Amino acid sequence: MKKNNSIKKLAAILLLATFATASHAQLTHSFYLNGTLPTGQFNDKIHINDALLPMGREQIGQNANVGLGATYRIGYRFDIGYGEVTPFAEGSFFWNRIKVSSRDIYDDNRCTYPHYFNIPISIGINYRYPVTNLITPYAEIAMGYDLFSITPEGWKDKTGLPYYRYKAGNSLCWQIGAGTHLGDYVSVGLTYYGLGKHMIDYNIKHSQGLPADPNATTEHRRIGLLALRIGFHL
Repeated sequence: MKKNNSIKKLAAILLLATFATASHAQLTHSFYLNGTLPTGQFNDKIHINDALLPMGREQIGQNANVGLGATYRIGYRFDIGYGEVTPFAEGSFFWNRIKVSSRDIYDDNRCTYPHYFNIPISIGINYRYPVTNLITPYAEIAMGYDLFSITPEGWKDKTGLPYYRYKAGNSLCWQIGAGTHLGDYVSVGLTYYGLGKHMIDYNIKHSQGLPADPNATTEHRRIGLLALRIGFHL
Protein backbone atom coordinates (compact mmCIF):
# COMPACT_ATOMS: atom_id res chain seq x y z
CA MET A 1 0.00 0.00 0.00
CA LYS A 2 2.83 2.38 0.91
CA LYS A 3 4.45 1.65 -2.45
CA ASN A 4 1.23 2.51 -4.31
CA ASN A 5 0.90 5.75 -2.34
CA SER A 6 4.48 6.70 -3.22
CA ILE A 7 3.82 6.09 -6.89
CA LYS A 8 0.67 8.22 -6.75
CA LYS A 9 2.54 11.05 -5.01
CA LEU A 10 5.34 10.91 -7.61
CA ALA A 11 2.79 10.97 -10.45
CA ALA A 12 1.05 13.95 -8.87
CA ILE A 13 4.35 15.82 -8.51
CA LEU A 14 5.27 15.13 -12.16
CA LEU A 15 1.82 16.23 -13.30
CA LEU A 16 2.08 19.49 -11.34
CA ALA A 17 5.58 20.08 -12.73
CA THR A 18 4.29 19.57 -16.26
CA PHE A 19 1.49 22.09 -15.77
CA ALA A 20 3.89 24.55 -14.14
CA THR A 21 6.29 24.30 -17.07
CA ALA A 22 3.47 24.67 -19.61
CA SER A 23 2.22 27.77 -17.80
CA HIS A 24 5.61 29.42 -18.41
CA ALA A 25 5.82 28.33 -22.05
CA GLN A 26 4.88 30.51 -25.01
CA LEU A 27 4.33 29.78 -28.68
CA THR A 28 6.35 32.30 -30.74
CA HIS A 29 6.27 33.43 -34.35
CA SER A 30 9.16 35.37 -35.91
CA PHE A 31 9.82 36.94 -39.30
CA TYR A 32 13.33 37.99 -40.34
CA LEU A 33 14.70 40.20 -43.10
CA ASN A 34 18.23 39.21 -44.09
CA GLY A 35 21.09 40.87 -45.90
CA THR A 36 23.60 38.20 -46.95
CA LEU A 37 27.31 38.11 -47.76
CA PRO A 38 28.45 34.99 -49.69
CA THR A 39 31.46 33.06 -48.37
CA GLY A 40 33.60 30.14 -49.48
CA GLN A 41 33.50 29.00 -53.10
CA PHE A 42 30.16 30.79 -53.46
CA ASN A 43 32.10 34.06 -53.19
CA ASP A 44 35.01 33.10 -55.49
CA LYS A 45 35.45 35.83 -58.09
CA ILE A 46 35.95 34.56 -61.63
CA HIS A 47 37.06 36.42 -64.74
CA ILE A 48 34.30 36.88 -67.32
CA ASN A 49 34.65 38.61 -70.70
CA ASP A 50 32.80 38.62 -74.02
CA ALA A 51 34.56 35.46 -75.16
CA LEU A 52 33.74 33.56 -71.96
CA LEU A 53 29.96 33.72 -71.92
CA PRO A 54 28.08 32.03 -70.43
CA MET A 55 30.00 30.77 -67.38
CA GLY A 56 29.08 27.11 -67.91
CA ARG A 57 29.25 24.24 -65.47
CA GLU A 58 32.95 24.74 -64.76
CA GLN A 59 32.38 28.17 -63.20
CA ILE A 60 28.73 28.34 -62.20
CA GLY A 61 27.93 28.44 -58.48
CA GLN A 62 30.64 31.04 -57.87
CA ASN A 63 30.95 34.81 -58.27
CA ALA A 64 27.92 35.51 -56.05
CA ASN A 65 27.17 39.06 -54.98
CA VAL A 66 25.62 40.27 -51.71
CA GLY A 67 21.99 39.23 -51.54
CA LEU A 68 18.67 39.39 -49.74
CA GLY A 69 16.52 36.90 -47.88
CA ALA A 70 13.56 36.30 -45.61
CA THR A 71 12.91 33.79 -42.82
CA TYR A 72 9.85 32.53 -40.99
CA ARG A 73 10.30 30.80 -37.64
CA ILE A 74 7.94 29.12 -35.19
CA GLY A 75 9.13 28.23 -31.71
CA TYR A 76 8.06 27.30 -28.19
CA ARG A 77 9.73 29.39 -25.49
CA PHE A 78 10.36 28.10 -21.96
CA ASP A 79 11.43 30.14 -18.97
CA ILE A 80 14.07 28.03 -17.24
CA GLY A 81 14.70 30.43 -14.36
CA TYR A 82 18.08 31.73 -15.60
CA GLY A 83 17.01 32.74 -19.09
CA GLU A 84 14.70 31.37 -21.76
CA VAL A 85 15.14 28.44 -24.15
CA THR A 86 13.25 28.20 -27.44
CA PRO A 87 13.30 25.08 -29.63
CA PHE A 88 12.33 26.23 -33.13
CA ALA A 89 11.74 25.28 -36.74
CA GLU A 90 12.34 27.73 -39.57
CA GLY A 91 12.47 28.10 -43.32
CA SER A 92 14.47 30.72 -45.22
CA PHE A 93 14.66 31.98 -48.78
CA PHE A 94 17.94 33.55 -49.98
CA TRP A 95 18.56 35.21 -53.34
CA ASN A 96 21.97 36.15 -54.76
CA ARG A 97 22.88 37.44 -58.19
CA ILE A 98 26.36 37.33 -59.70
CA LYS A 99 28.69 40.29 -59.17
CA VAL A 100 27.86 43.63 -60.81
CA SER A 101 30.83 43.66 -63.18
CA SER A 102 29.81 40.24 -64.53
CA ARG A 103 26.15 41.23 -64.89
CA ASP A 104 27.23 44.22 -66.98
CA ILE A 105 29.03 41.94 -69.45
CA TYR A 106 25.96 39.71 -69.76
CA ASP A 107 23.76 42.75 -70.33
CA ASP A 108 26.13 44.17 -72.96
CA ASN A 109 25.89 40.87 -74.85
CA ARG A 110 22.10 40.69 -74.43
CA CYS A 111 22.12 37.36 -72.71
CA THR A 112 20.61 36.15 -69.44
CA TYR A 113 22.78 35.94 -66.34
CA PRO A 114 22.17 33.35 -63.60
CA HIS A 115 20.53 33.90 -60.21
CA TYR A 116 21.19 31.70 -57.18
CA PHE A 117 18.50 30.60 -54.72
CA ASN A 118 18.98 28.77 -51.41
CA ILE A 119 16.09 27.50 -49.27
CA PRO A 120 17.38 26.06 -45.98
CA ILE A 121 14.84 24.35 -43.71
CA SER A 122 16.17 23.92 -40.17
CA ILE A 123 15.39 22.94 -36.60
CA GLY A 124 17.37 24.33 -33.70
CA ILE A 125 17.46 25.89 -30.27
CA ASN A 126 17.75 29.49 -29.09
CA TYR A 127 18.87 30.69 -25.67
CA ARG A 128 18.36 34.25 -24.45
CA TYR A 129 18.96 36.04 -21.19
CA PRO A 130 17.48 39.45 -20.32
CA VAL A 131 20.06 42.00 -19.19
CA THR A 132 17.61 44.89 -18.97
CA ASN A 133 14.01 45.44 -20.02
CA LEU A 134 15.34 46.60 -23.38
CA ILE A 135 18.38 44.39 -24.01
CA THR A 136 18.09 40.59 -24.21
CA PRO A 137 21.14 38.93 -25.84
CA TYR A 138 20.68 35.55 -27.51
CA ALA A 139 22.67 32.71 -29.08
CA GLU A 140 21.38 29.88 -31.23
CA ILE A 141 22.33 26.88 -33.33
CA ALA A 142 20.42 24.78 -35.88
CA MET A 143 20.77 21.94 -38.38
CA GLY A 144 18.78 21.31 -41.52
CA TYR A 145 18.64 20.74 -45.26
CA ASP A 146 19.33 23.27 -48.01
CA LEU A 147 17.58 23.31 -51.40
CA PHE A 148 19.77 25.01 -54.03
CA SER A 149 18.77 26.14 -57.51
CA ILE A 150 20.30 28.14 -60.35
CA THR A 151 18.36 29.97 -63.06
CA PRO A 152 19.35 29.53 -66.74
CA GLU A 153 22.05 31.61 -68.44
CA GLY A 154 22.83 32.43 -72.07
CA TRP A 155 20.85 33.16 -75.23
CA LYS A 156 17.48 31.44 -75.09
CA ASP A 157 16.11 32.51 -78.48
CA LYS A 158 19.27 32.45 -80.59
CA THR A 159 19.90 29.17 -82.38
CA GLY A 160 23.48 27.98 -82.14
CA LEU A 161 24.37 30.07 -79.10
CA PRO A 162 24.64 28.51 -75.64
CA TYR A 163 21.69 28.46 -73.28
CA TYR A 164 22.34 26.41 -70.16
CA ARG A 165 19.88 25.13 -67.60
CA TYR A 166 21.25 23.50 -64.47
CA LYS A 167 20.27 20.81 -62.02
CA ALA A 168 21.74 21.38 -58.59
CA GLY A 169 21.94 18.93 -55.72
CA ASN A 170 20.76 19.67 -52.21
CA SER A 171 22.75 19.29 -49.01
CA LEU A 172 22.70 19.08 -45.23
CA CYS A 173 23.31 22.48 -43.68
CA TRP A 174 23.87 24.19 -40.35
CA GLN A 175 23.72 27.66 -38.84
CA ILE A 176 24.96 29.50 -35.78
CA GLY A 177 24.02 32.98 -34.69
CA ALA A 178 24.04 35.61 -31.97
CA GLY A 179 22.50 39.00 -31.37
CA THR A 180 20.09 40.81 -29.10
CA HIS A 181 16.40 41.53 -28.73
CA LEU A 182 15.55 45.21 -28.46
CA GLY A 183 12.44 45.13 -26.33
CA ASP A 184 9.73 42.54 -26.96
CA TYR A 185 9.20 42.74 -30.69
CA VAL A 186 12.46 43.46 -32.54
CA SER A 187 15.90 41.81 -32.68
CA VAL A 188 19.15 42.28 -34.58
CA GLY A 189 21.90 39.71 -35.05
CA LEU A 190 24.42 37.91 -37.23
CA THR A 191 23.96 34.32 -38.41
CA TYR A 192 26.41 32.20 -40.36
CA TYR A 193 24.86 29.60 -42.68
CA GLY A 194 27.02 26.66 -43.75
CA LEU A 195 24.79 25.54 -46.61
CA GLY A 196 26.84 22.53 -47.58
CA LYS A 197 28.52 21.10 -50.66
CA HIS A 198 26.24 21.09 -53.69
CA MET A 199 26.51 19.08 -56.88
CA ILE A 200 25.98 21.07 -60.12
CA ASP A 201 25.35 19.57 -63.56
CA TYR A 202 23.67 20.53 -66.83
CA ASN A 203 20.02 19.80 -67.44
CA ILE A 204 20.82 18.26 -70.81
CA LYS A 205 17.21 17.98 -71.98
CA HIS A 206 16.57 21.70 -71.66
CA SER A 207 19.92 23.23 -72.66
CA GLN A 208 21.32 24.17 -76.04
CA GLY A 209 24.87 24.52 -77.30
CA LEU A 210 26.37 22.24 -74.67
CA PRO A 211 30.13 21.61 -74.67
CA ALA A 212 31.43 18.64 -76.63
CA ASP A 213 31.49 16.41 -73.55
CA PRO A 214 28.27 17.10 -71.58
CA ASN A 215 28.82 13.94 -69.50
CA ALA A 216 32.08 15.13 -67.93
CA THR A 217 32.46 14.98 -64.15
CA THR A 218 29.93 17.12 -62.33
CA GLU A 219 31.08 20.15 -60.37
CA HIS A 220 30.66 20.71 -56.63
CA ARG A 221 30.43 24.03 -54.78
CA ARG A 222 30.66 24.67 -51.06
CA ILE A 223 28.22 27.46 -50.21
CA GLY A 224 28.14 29.74 -47.19
CA LEU A 225 26.32 32.94 -46.25
CA LEU A 226 26.85 35.47 -43.46
CA ALA A 227 23.49 37.10 -42.75
CA LEU A 228 22.67 40.33 -40.96
CA ARG A 229 19.19 39.66 -39.60
CA ILE A 230 16.47 42.01 -38.38
CA GLY A 231 13.73 40.04 -36.64
CA PHE A 232 10.13 40.87 -35.82
CA HIS A 233 8.56 38.74 -33.09
CA LEU A 234 5.05 37.91 -31.94
